[in-house]
Amino acid sequence: MAPGPTPRPPDLRRAEAARRGGRLAEAEAIYRARLVEAPDDPRALHGLAIVALQTGHPGPAAGLLQRAAARGATADLLVDLGLALGLVGDRASAIAAELRAVELDPRHAQARYNLACDLQAENRLAEAIAQYRHATRLAPGHVDAWNNLAQALVAAGEIAEGLAAFDRAERLAPADAALAGNRLLALHYDPGRSPAAIAAEHRRWGERHVRPAPPLRHLNPPDPDRPLRIGFVSPDFCRHPIGWFVTGPLAHRDRARFHVTAYSSRRAEDDLTAAIRGLVDRWRPVAGLDDGALAAQVRSDGIDILVDLAGHTMGNRLGAFARRPAPVQATWLGWIDTTGHPAIDWCIADRIEAPPGEEDRFTERVIRLEGGAMCYAPPADAPATVAPPLTRGAAPTFGCFNNLSKVNARVVALWARLLAAVPAARLLLKSKALGDPAVAGAMAARFAAHGIDGDRLILEGRSPHGEMLARYGDVDVALDPFPYSGGLTTVEALWMGVPVVTLAGDRMVARQTAGFLDTLGRTEWIAPSGDAYVATAAALVADRAGLSAARAGQRARMAATPLVDGARFTPMLEAAFRAMWQDWCRRQAPG
Repeated sequence: MAPGPTPRPPDLRRAEAARRGGRLAEAEAIYRARLVEAPDDPRALHGLAIVALQTGHPGPAAGLLQRAAARGATADLLVDLGLALGLVGDRASAIAAELRAVELDPRHAQARYNLACDLQAENRLAEAIAQYRHATRLAPGHVDAWNNLAQALVAAGEIAEGLAAFDRAERLAPADAALAGNRLLALHYDPGRSPAAIAAEHRRWGERHVRPAPPLRHLNPPDPDRPLRIGFVSPDFCRHPIGWFVTGPLAHRDRARFHVTAYSSRRAEDDLTAAIRGLVDRWRPVAGLDDGALAAQVRSDGIDILVDLAGHTMGNRLGAFARRPAPVQATWLGWIDTTGHPAIDWCIADRIEAPPGEEDRFTERVIRLEGGAMCYAPPADAPATVAPPLTRGAAPTFGCFNNLSKVNARVVALWARLLAAVPAARLLLKSKALGDPAVAGAMAARFAAHGIDGDRLILEGRSPHGEMLARYGDVDVALDPFPYSGGLTTVEALWMGVPVVTLAGDRMVARQTAGFLDTLGRTEWIAPSGDAYVATAAALVADRAGLSAARAGQRARMAATPLVDGARFTPMLEAAFRAMWQDWCRRQAPG
């Protein structure tokens, strides 16, 4: 008879049983005892490393796994090594370990998946997509692989394929609210989806994923004129669009009438986080709280109006809102649409984004700010504006610095028409995804299909914020994508003096730029049709004197409007909060 496999030492079997049962201290003791007897036992090293990972110690885990790998690497061991290395920030070594795992076992779905995640983190988007596809073929029920494949495809501008992957993931995990929220975001990038269809999808999300909260009596005194406690909930109090849009209102609020608590779901912080913390009355770090604990904290703090600043984006706390911890709940800034959430009462917008007559698209009541729905706080170190490049001897240059997910086939076709109408012009596209040469090549091919040579395109990846703003000095006219228009990207272009041409849209996300331009008094840059879009952009670069004059005066013009002037904007936001509160107070009165 052929010899059977060598049995594992009993102590290691007990260690593994203890680890799987969550008795980590017991498992660790057994593994360490084994390593006293056999310091290089790869199974004990591997098991102890897994315990270290489970207890939040990836550095020691990586060292143990490297020792084990030196004695004989397996695909499973290398997958764990890659995980540990990624957690300590050594992404290149993590990718190397995962590539070895795939070489040893090409059918190891988790190795493919982990490799894809690390490649995506390094902005090697095309390679990540290929590995996610491998993972889904090898493990068709791997929900996370389908979800991440979908997000990677959307990031690369492949919207239809991304939505198909989201659909597959949602069929596998119909109860996953976050996954369904990711899909809702992707729907906004699809020019083929009608506003009514997207509204219906949001309602479906609310019906499927939000359990009605039990009746709760709020003890907040229903005095319509008393000072109010406002709570803002966000994972993005940092150098993020939310950070730049919330800073001005916080700095200019009436502190005697509005007490503000910030509930931050973000662990990593930056200089803008510190600035925002200094502008609020109370700072609550809540990343470590589950939704129930967060809701309890909000109730304990006596918040009158709780404001969601994330919608369905990553790190949101919509689950806490479902528990109705505050008598009035609203959404603002983070989700440019209805949330579909039955426990959110109000959506803060303006008359351009959400004009009267479209209330049926919202599960919330819409309250409109007269001076626009957003207020931008420009960075103090923003570069100075410069003259348009075409007045400095350069070819006319159009540009767009929006995420590539917004640049769909219809956008490419219209921009190709513009380049055909202005034969000397170039197009500068700048986004994180274009830092991947394969993605940049695919974008060039999309334009080539419309007869636009690659030498007329400048395709760039991400750069530090200050350098990105300075790059607007090489753009004559910015082009807004559709149906998902620019938000922060638009106001940054405008602050750098660059005109922005937008297509009048039929939904809230398509009207952000139009709202900014209306506030700025530049409605002539809002095109009612594709033909008008091309004509408007072409006319701007044909009028050098007009372009120079607009650029020279644009910052001062913006600074005098509520789009930038927080002292003008904030009273309108506060009036909206007061109206929401008084509405609730009226409904508490007997009869």
